[in-house]
Amino acid sequence: LIGFDDAQANQLKTLEYTFLLDVRKAEKCCFCNKKKRVEKLKTKRATDLQKILTREQFIKYDAVENERIKKHPLWAE
Repeated sequence: LIGFDDAQANQLKTLEYTFLLDVRKAEKCCFCNKKKRVEKLKTKRATDLQKILTREQFIKYDAVENERIKKHPLWAE
């Protein structure tokens, strides 16, 4: 649907893995404001995604991720 190339796919995999690890650390932290820290991580992730993807790819990726469009084809098989 989005049309990633292999290099972008590898960069996305690394970015998502790092993001999930950082969110996990933030949720287990008892000294910090979890909600603010997770929001900062989401903002940083969006910025990094924009560096990896073209504008069109980012818009499609964001729409799929936030469930604004369906992930599967619309036609019936």
